[in-house]
Amino acid sequence: MQRTEKGLGNWTRAAACLEADAEIFFAQGRTQRALALAICQSCPVRVECRAHAETSPEPYGIWGGVTALERGWSPEGRTMSSAKRRATTSPGRRELAGLSSKAAGSASRG
Repeated sequence: MQRTEKGLGNWTRAAACLEADAEIFFAQGRTQRALALAICQSCPVRVECRAHAETSPEPYGIWGGVTALERGWSPEGRTMSSAKRRATTSPGRRELAGLSSKAAGSASRG
């Protein structure tokens, strides 16, 4: 995925998704979502990517191995409360993204 937009920084040059089709990171289907998460799993700049998504904010797509829902966004692109986010985000999805429940909780903003 080519990410040369302003504000993303030089870290994108080392991203595992650099040559991937950007559409898989914004797909709704399980297969494409799993592929995107697998790419993120091996990415050397996953932390920087997730930080970007949490500070920008990015209401859609998978960034840094974390879905928009896990970052606190509803499917409509609205922010959700921390309680609602916890209720809709299963621990299994955090593990699939390569994050333990403890790490995901400490890295979240809410």
